Amino acid sequence: MVDTGLDAQTATFPRSTIDKNILVAPRSQWHKLSPMTATQVIAEIESLPREEQERVFVRVHELESEMIPQSFLQGMEEALRGDLIDVEDDHFSHPPA
Repeated sequence: MVDTGLDAQTATFPRSTIDKNILVAPRSQWHKLSPMTATQVIAEIESLPREEQERVFVRVHELESEMIPQSFLQGMEEALRGDLIDVEDDHFSHPPA
């Protein structure tokens, strides 16, 4: 169980329990929870069953894809097709027409 740093008796937000050991706060109250370190997150993921780990990995890749600019993805597609031009230092001050 992750220590949230909150005392369940004095918590100022509504709570529901998934089981007797897990306190769940609504998203609007997450800022009151103690943050987890990357090491703690990794340990939690490693403790999950394989199917749940796969769900985490899929979501992480979705988030990564959302963060990559479309122009970069377009450039990668062009590179894979071989649609590249050789750039020389002179092109930066005198771009080709």
